[in-house]
Amino acid sequence: MPDDLDRVLAEREIVQLVSRSAQAQDSRQWDSYVELLDDSVLVNKPLNPELVRMSGREYVEMIRETLDAFDVTHHQLTNHVVWVDGNEASADVDVSAYHQLNDGDAAETITVGGRYHFTLNRTDRGWLIAGRSFSKRYHIGDIGLIERARRRAQAWSAPPAGTR
Repeated sequence: MPDDLDRVLAEREIVQLVSRSAQAQDSRQWDSYVELLDDSVLVNKPLNPELVRMSGREYVEMIRETLDAFDVTHHQLTNHVVWVDGNEASADVDVSAYHQLNDGDAAETITVGGRYHFTLNRTDRGWLIAGRSFSKRYHIGDIGLIERARRRAQAWSAPPAGTR
């Protein structure tokens, strides 16, 4: 019975952890998001299946570059399926990610749906995300909106013309 209780508590902690990661993204609480990640994470870049290893801080900076360019995002997570094996775990979580760019009174949106696969480690800081990959299943709206958001973010961070 103690093993079953430990597994159930771990599963609950993991569901909370991945939910907090979505909330941190949507509320732009980037330092809070970094705290949910292990020191080194294996992740894929947005809409790119290739996995790369980087620091948690580098990963947050990478996704921040795109998400900050949107006026609104909302990552809705459902259907959490968690597997716990001692101090390691994995979780598959369905996501519907709403993105909105405002232009005056007009708004352009895209919703991207799919599944996150998380790997997690239990550490002295509790459960942490050690990896996150995303498999896209669908999108509703113009997928080009994501690239326009990236260009918008680059324009914000570019030095003023004639200052190079």
